[in-house]
Amino acid sequence: MEALILRRNYPVPVTFADLRRARENIAAQHLRVHLAMSKTWHAALKSATGATDDVYAVVDGREVHVGRAYGGASGFLYEASIPLDGAIHDLMISADEQGYWERPHEVRLDLQEHAPSLKTIDAVVQRSQIEAEVRK
Repeated sequence: MEALILRRNYPVPVTFADLRRARENIAAQHLRVHLAMSKTWHAALKSATGATDDVYAVVDGREVHVGRAYGGASGFLYEASIPLDGAIHDLMISADEQGYWERPHEVRLDLQEHAPSLKTIDAVVQRSQIEAEVRK
């Protein structure tokens, strides 16, 4: 596994009715907020649309859904289909530090450095052999 990704997934399409429900949800709570960058707005929109915060593992360059995150900056929970507790916990900490819960965006946690491909290794070996022959 190369990386873990946390991403908010909205059902497509998000409709004006979803936006209206989110706004009504905020109004019902008697909150005055700036809708453009508000944690409350994102939470209300998530609730109105049924959006999820999904965790993906990148394996051989392909994303595989492995779990779902719940919560926010005050605390978080997650469920995963494979045992990745330590790595997902690190992803959640990284998401919290990057302000994911206030402004959802893709958060990526690289788990390992990318190893050079066999093609790259072969090219380096061939180049060094050619240079060794030239020096003789």
